[in-house]
Amino acid sequence: MASPWSRRQRGRPPYPLLTPAEERVLAHLRRGLTNAEIAVRLGVSLDAVKYHVSNMLGKLGLQNREQLAAWREPSRPRRMWAGIPAVVKIGLVTAAGVAVVAVVHAFATRTEPESETLFQGLVTVGFDGAPANGPSRNAHLSTDGRYLVFESDASNLVKDDRNGGTDVFRFDRRERKLQLLTDLAPGSASAVSSSGPSVSANGDVVAFIVAGANPFFGGIRLWENGTSGLRNFSDVPTLVASVSPRGDLVAAVQLEQSAAQTLAILEVRDVRSGDTVWRTPLEPALDAGTPGFSSDGRWLVFAASSVPEARCEPLLREVLIGDSVNALPVARPFVHDFLTGETWCPSITPTDGTVIVDFGIAAVSGDAAAFAFMSGETVAGSGGTRILGAGLVMVSLATGEVLGTLASADLSFCCGGPPAIAGRTLVWGPYRKAGLDYFDPFPDALPATVVTPGRFAPGTAKYFGPALSGDSRSLAYGVEGHDIQTGATLGDLYVFYR
Repeated sequence: MASPWSRRQRGRPPYPLLTPAEERVLAHLRRGLTNAEIAVRLGVSLDAVKYHVSNMLGKLGLQNREQLAAWREPSRPRRMWAGIPAVVKIGLVTAAGVAVVAVVHAFATRTEPESETLFQGLVTVGFDGAPANGPSRNAHLSTDGRYLVFESDASNLVKDDRNGGTDVFRFDRRERKLQLLTDLAPGSASAVSSSGPSVSANGDVVAFIVAGANPFFGGIRLWENGTSGLRNFSDVPTLVASVSPRGDLVAAVQLEQSAAQTLAILEVRDVRSGDTVWRTPLEPALDAGTPGFSSDGRWLVFAASSVPEARCEPLLREVLIGDSVNALPVARPFVHDFLTGETWCPSITPTDGTVIVDFGIAAVSGDAAAFAFMSGETVAGSGGTRILGAGLVMVSLATGEVLGTLASADLSFCCGGPPAIAGRTLVWGPYRKAGLDYFDPFPDALPATVVTPGRFAPGTAKYFGPALSGDSRSLAYGVEGHDIQTGATLGDLYVFYR
């Protein structure tokens, strides 16, 4: 069989077809994998991947990996056009010039910027226009900001909310469509409260927790667009779960009961096969934060008191139990690198002379992670710790370097829920504050540009739980306050372009 390059000698259009090896590399490159990750997936050397990428760039006349990922094979009409002599092309183009200009102008005048095509404003409103009759929270955005997932106690957001519990919703900002993902009949095994949603980068995979026989912990359910929809992923009691940006992995903190104790296990499983990719015990059982994936899927970040394989010195806090003082471990951040298989902990020390007392939930971006922490000092002779302040810290996942630390004597600084991060933009909602704080880029402070909604009584609206899209252009956040009509404390979700 003649090689693709021999077509040039037979008068065919000079189109450089890719080899099978190059096509495999390109397929992984389009999924956002690095050269090193592609080498691991294909079982070849890093130099081989670099060679194929360089060769494809040269063949196709492209400048970088982004252009290569966006490239698509020309259709047959385009190949035929490439074989038409230049003189004939000029005549055809001249004859069709006026029509082409008209068509191009029509499309140009109809095209709107993306910021004008995606919905902005209040998301949690009743299907009949009435205010939502319950609070909503835990917002998460897809990478381009098109899809918003969240949980809500409201029963009037859609017509067919039948189970009377907390549900998970997916809002398509382009189509203005709100979809109930936990639409199950009352009395069925799954007609229970659902919470803690997490969404893939393209919005097609949503993972969340459902209540089980244990009233506090449940299993994991997956909703997948374009398939059978909702399915069971795990029935093991689960505290928290996160889906990877590519929608191919789920990381969950699950409980395992042994003869001596209940142990928390952080387990990462493949969505398609259900196979375990990585797992580690967490001690004590309930001291674990929500795991988060970096945008390329290489790093997994979580908070725990200890991880056996990490060889990190535990952070200890003196606690008075009875008449004796005991040094107990507290939460600290950990990073697992799927490429190298290593697990390590960032070295974070406050600059004001205090000690870290506890770490909050992590927020992860492409190459950085943000953590909320509380700092304090040991009270001599009391076996206790006095909390003095709080803060946020951003860490490079590639180097372990601390990129910046924000400290405050105000304890509300870290206690309004986890921060949100996209690129080097950091957003969080300090507890009991009517607004959001930004560091964009870190650590340069910018004022918040959030408008207080008119639903709540003046002075009662507090912002919480912000979420940033992966491109950092869309911002979703919760607002809690006293309903101006009923006085009840409710929470709504809003989404805007920044």
